[in-house]
Amino acid sequence: MLHYIEFTEYTENDEEIIHRLPAKREVCSRCDGDGHHSNPAIDGHGISADEWNNEWGEEEREMYLSGAYDITCEECHGQKIVEVLDYEAAKTEYPELLQKYQDLQNEKADYEAMCAAERRMGA
Repeated sequence: MLHYIEFTEYTENDEEIIHRLPAKREVCSRCDGDGHHSNPAIDGHGISADEWNNEWGEEEREMYLSGAYDITCEECHGQKIVEVLDYEAAKTEYPELLQKYQDLQNEKADYEAMCAAERRMGA
């Protein structure tokens, strides 16, 4: 069974063009193939030793370590595997399309970085 990553390109007339690049399946890096991970609302900012030792009670620490605060993986939705770009196949078979994909990914990352900077400044 062939797997693909789809991405959308917009023309100057705002028409959508959907492209497909070869993909492969890999173990989800977010949950390491467990299908779940701790809730970011609980430890998304990290848990300092001070918090762990002084703010968390014994029962809370035990619940955390047992996975009681876990949620279904936000990346793989519990499937334990994800589709990722097969870079080597795309580079060989679709080099121009791969460049478009990478350009769009870079634009998205730049935009997200700009938004994060604005949020830090209070915007």
